[in-house]
Amino acid sequence: MSVACRRRRSQSLSSLGRDDDGIKEIKGETWEIMEKNLQRLIGNIYRMHRYLLPTLEVEERDEFGKIMKIDKNFPHFETALQNLSKYLHRHHDSKCVVLVDEYDAPMEVAYNYGYYNKALEFLGMLFSSLLKDNSHLHKALVVGVFRIAKTGFLSGLNNLCVNSMASRPFADKFGFAKEEVELLLHRHGVNRPIDIVRLWYNGYRSGNRHHQYALFNPWSVIHLCLKGGLVPYWSDTEGTSRIMKLLPGTSSKFKNDVLQLMCKNAIDVTIGDNIIYETLTTNNDHYIWVLLCDAGYITRNDEGKLIIPNYECWMEWVKWTMPSLCNTKTISTFFCELLMIKGDTGDTNEIKHIENIEGTLQNAIKQFLEFRGSMHGLSEGFYQDVIVSLLFPFDQYNVHSQRDEEKGDEEKGDEEKGDEEKGDEEKGDEEKEEFSIYILPTVRAGFPADGCAMKLKMAAENETVIDASDRAIYQFSMDNDDSKFPDNVVTVWLYAIGFKGEEVHVRMWKKTRKEGEAS
Repeated sequence: MSVACRRRRSQSLSSLGRDDDGIKEIKGETWEIMEKNLQRLIGNIYRMHRYLLPTLEVEERDEFGKIMKIDKNFPHFETALQNLSKYLHRHHDSKCVVLVDEYDAPMEVAYNYGYYNKALEFLGMLFSSLLKDNSHLHKALVVGVFRIAKTGFLSGLNNLCVNSMASRPFADKFGFAKEEVELLLHRHGVNRPIDIVRLWYNGYRSGNRHHQYALFNPWSVIHLCLKGGLVPYWSDTEGTSRIMKLLPGTSSKFKNDVLQLMCKNAIDVTIGDNIIYETLTTNNDHYIWVLLCDAGYITRNDEGKLIIPNYECWMEWVKWTMPSLCNTKTISTFFCELLMIKGDTGDTNEIKHIENIEGTLQNAIKQFLEFRGSMHGLSEGFYQDVIVSLLFPFDQYNVHSQRDEEKGDEEKGDEEKGDEEKGDEEKGDEEKEEFSIYILPTVRAGFPADGCAMKLKMAAENETVIDASDRAIYQFSMDNDDSKFPDNVVTVWLYAIGFKGEEVHVRMWKKTRKEGEAS
């Protein structure tokens, strides 16, 4: 927080915006602790302006001294900053400019620890007295993470102009552009390809449809420059704990949408512009989407739909839904296992390899079902989504999931359809639809490259999980997947995977293709 006058450049930002003593650093597990920290902050601001003491009246000087000393018996800390603006105006003959960074941070802490109403009363008075109808105020810039509704916290502020990421005036100021990131990486000696950094930390859209910007997360880029490692940095921020508390109470539709997001799909959800903290305990899906969007864990794509912006945020979603798998090495190991990539992250012993894949899938299914809160409605599509949610496409590979009516009814003749109807009676309704996943190398993978194909089947009530994997093998015999793979793929790892509840059974074998076979 900064309180400064427009003139006297030497006095500009005579303040408190530093990371070690700003309002965004105010914390406390109880209201009593937070209140003391807020009083200490205000006392620090006063001490920085102690040069005003000779200009004050006797009563003003007495109050000024009590605030500097953080006298616990002084009853008016809530209006202390308004009085300070008066003293500054009088001394410098210039109205004040107030800068507040992350004004909502104390309310975030108060909500998480259960004393929101007490903090609201104090901070509401603090900001209202300073910013509303204050004749000593020229202008204020208040920056926050969450678009908190004006009711309560900032109630009644006059002439308030709100600029969000969707607003044009400051749309390019919410993050770093690609050119800025390239310059920062160069100056800090961080030798990371910009395309890989983009996958990790880019993906945010700001502005309107006429003026749009693709932005990198500035917090994460700065930490990348300082530490050099491609790891999730955004997970250390304060908003995560509240979101984790709210997610279990969301609706089944919300949780199904989460799985689609984790599969890198876009979802169409209408969300508003602000939230009211008091409503969050009602487990209202709408407000939780607003929180997630404001906190940067989802963003809008070019079509206005919601997506997870990058790998860093995707890892946070994995932590919320499948916590034991939330590790970059665990995720990359699973990817390498599927492609039988040798090295530290893959095990080329086939028996161990299959056990690893089964273990990872069983763990993922069990944890997501716990997050989902129900075994109802399990389908091959659900299992397909869980697998895809664990496969983030990196630079040299793309992940494709496919759900096709077997052979396509519109392409079948009457005789073929008649044969299929007979087969359906034997194979069951689940054979009518094919659920496949493909991991395909890009041209950057070079030649030769490996690919992967998976067929998924869910066991019927009278079947075992092994029976289901047998039917997946049968599906491979019926399909020709070679056309799915580019010419640089020589080895294809095939997986027939059966599911029943939380059980998983994997069959795996290798197919060697000739160069150019796909064409």
